[in-house]
Amino acid sequence: DLPEGLRQPDERKTRKDIYYITGENRDTVKNSAFVERVKKHGYEVLYMTEPIDEYCVQQLKEYDGKNLVSVTKEGVELPEDEEAKEEVRGRQGNLRGSLQDHEGHPRQ
Repeated sequence: DLPEGLRQPDERKTRKDIYYITGENRDTVKNSAFVERVKKHGYEVLYMTEPIDEYCVQQLKEYDGKNLVSVTKEGVELPEDEEAKEEVRGRQGNLRGSLQDHEGHPRQ
């Protein structure tokens, strides 16, 4: 069964992913830079420190309709990462438009 923090009925219902990390012991995984990055974005990370845990998540892939995502996996994107990228794209578009107006070129 998942910890209470991953089962509470607030914004977690809309979450698509459950983030986890496997490792030898709680202290090792708790102090990981990967965990810090995810927690900085406001997400919880499931610590999996039992020898069988890594095998289980490789076989399970999802739980309760949510993807199990290793925070150590290369290319993990958090929802805020996507939102931040969209914001940057929007700013770039506005800047490009302003520069084109300044140069006398119509916006595209």
